[in-house]
Amino acid sequence: MSFFNSASSLQKPPEPKDIEVPNLPTDSTSSIAFSPTADFLAVASWSNEVRIYEVNSQGQAAGKAAYNHEGPALCVEWSKDGSKVISGGADKAARVAHDPFAVFDMTTGQMSQVAQHDEPIKSVKWIDAQGQGLLATGSWDKTIKYWDLRSPTAIASVTLPERLYTMDVAYPLMVVGTAERHLQIFNLTQPTVPFKTLLSPLRWQTRVISCFPDATGYAVGTVEGRVAIQYVDEKAASTGNFTFKCHRKDTPGTKTQAVYAVNAISFHPYGTFSTAAFDDRGGPIASTSFNRSGTIFGYAVTQDWSSGHAGHTPGFVNKLMLHACKDEEVKKRAKK
Repeated sequence: MSFFNSASSLQKPPEPKDIEVPNLPTDSTSSIAFSPTADFLAVASWSNEVRIYEVNSQGQAAGKAAYNHEGPALCVEWSKDGSKVISGGADKAARVAHDPFAVFDMTTGQMSQVAQHDEPIKSVKWIDAQGQGLLATGSWDKTIKYWDLRSPTAIASVTLPERLYTMDVAYPLMVVGTAERHLQIFNLTQPTVPFKTLLSPLRWQTRVISCFPDATGYAVGTVEGRVAIQYVDEKAASTGNFTFKCHRKDTPGTKTQAVYAVNAISFHPYGTFSTAAFDDRGGPIASTSFNRSGTIFGYAVTQDWSSGHAGHTPGFVNKLMLHACKDEEVKKRAKK
């Protein structure tokens, strides 16, 4: 924009474009996660694949490693030291009995199956408890299991009220969301006993949960384009809890809105957070992740299955984009 027909010198330089990650898996992306120790990005896909990319200082990504599940890979996570990529999936060949859980060792290039559930694994989370690394897996079989990677047998199991849809960990806090809007809060110093069980404050199906980095609370996103900010401490909750609408679009010529499911909530190192749903530039955003320094934001524009199999049409968009974050985008704003 120019002013008084002359301000070419006042024009801002063009914004740098987001960079597309090349050589993605052939089917839609289910989950992405940046390493906590380096600029490696892990990508899980409905094509059964997990691919790992290295992102250089210019934001360009190149393939580093890959391995396969025997069914769609639904979730991906890193160990705290960045040495292992962990993924869970739905093995079509043995979905009723044993769905695979995989660990990929970045130092040796070896992949191993170390755990099993009776239904697909929807979420995997690394727990670093006082220097001891454990793994939590959550499944549609209505259980959470805890694993020591050195053993093929779960060290503990928790029965949930319904199928697990989402969970997140910021030690010692773990929050679980299941079907029928159930939420369970765990203090991981006692991982087999829920600290609190409650219904979501939102009236529609829970889609995603993300814990505050300081473990004082969590954010809940639903299929109805709404987010709840919830504190664990009752005193903080009485003044700090709130909800807000997001990812809605007015329908021209009507008084109605298109409402989109909140698929992802990611916290920045500054303590701010992003929410992601449908993207006007291409399609649904299924998963997001900030890198360790918060300078890169990854987002997967792909099929999010919110329309079921009918929405999985030929030629659907399937992109993974990297956005260079500016401080003014991610820093907390001063209160008015």
